[in-house]
Amino acid sequence: MLRTDIEIRIAITEDAEAISRTIVNALHESNARDYAPPVIERIAASFTPHHIARQLAERHVLVATLSGEIVGTVSLEKNVLRSFFVDPAYHGQGVGTALLEEIEGLAAANGHFSLAVAASVTAEHFYRRRGFTALREVVQGNVRVILMAKELD
Repeated sequence: MLRTDIEIRIAITEDAEAISRTIVNALHESNARDYAPPVIERIAASFTPHHIARQLAERHVLVATLSGEIVGTVSLEKNVLRSFFVDPAYHGQGVGTALLEEIEGLAAANGHFSLAVAASVTAEHFYRRRGFTALREVVQGNVRVILMAKELD
C-alpha cells in the first residue's frame, strides 16, 4: 500500500540520532541479506549520530517522516546520491520513491542533469525500477556495489 501521508523535509541537526537509527536498522535488517556481518558492522560504524551531524553540514540531507517519525533519509553531494535508506518496516509503501522524487527535483534545481549512485546489491532493483542504468560493478575491499546513473528530465 502506497502511503499518501509521507512528508519530506530538510534534515536538521536534531535529526542526527533518528537518522542514524534508521540507517543502522536498514543495514541490519535489509542489507544483511546481501553482505556479511563484518561488512555491515563496518558500514554501520560510519553512521553514528556524530557522523550524521557532520554530513548535515556538508550535503543536502532530506528525511521522510510519517506522523513526525523519521522513516527514511537520502543525501545529495553535487549530483551523487548518498546515504539513501528507508526503515525496513516501511519498505514498499512509497517512502523511498517519495525521497527519490524530491532529491531528483533538488538536483535539477541545482543545475544537475543526471544523478549517480553507488548502489548496494540490496538496492539495485529499486534504482532500476526508477530509471537508473547500471554502468559497472565495483568491489571496494569486500563490498560490492553497482555504479548507476539516471538522466534527469
